[in-house]
Amino acid sequence: MSNLATLYRDDVSVGTFKFQRGTWRRWSGRRWAKASLALHPERLKDARPLDGYPEIAQDERTRLLELLVDSEVLHDARVVNRSERGITLGYPQRIHHLGHALATLATGGLWAVVWIAKVVSRREVRVRYEVDAWGNIWPVAAA
Repeated sequence: MSNLATLYRDDVSVGTFKFQRGTWRRWSGRRWAKASLALHPERLKDARPLDGYPEIAQDERTRLLELLVDSEVLHDARVVNRSERGITLGYPQRIHHLGHALATLATGGLWAVVWIAKVVSRREVRVRYEVDAWGNIWPVAAA
């Protein structure tokens, strides 16, 4: 198998850790993601495996997750689901109205059809957040 083929293998499962570019990352189901919030952020910059640190209590993990949710809800997210696996948040898809307004003016109003269709069909991006045993909150791609 060539080196290029091994780069794109699909054998990585959600939750797999990797030390990359000076920080720990976790496979989210779509990409290698950084932690969104950490109880001890300095540990994420240390190449030692995370399981070498002591685990924190479940109530402390729940409190950290609630802090993240409070912060994200203040910035337009909404809680979609709460479960024992984590909390799923929905983020509204951004529409750049200035760009659409300029395109509408430049095309003599023709672009307004695209702009209206974009506003009507706006979706939200959903992300589930999970807390690991060491107090790091990781994004997981939600379906």
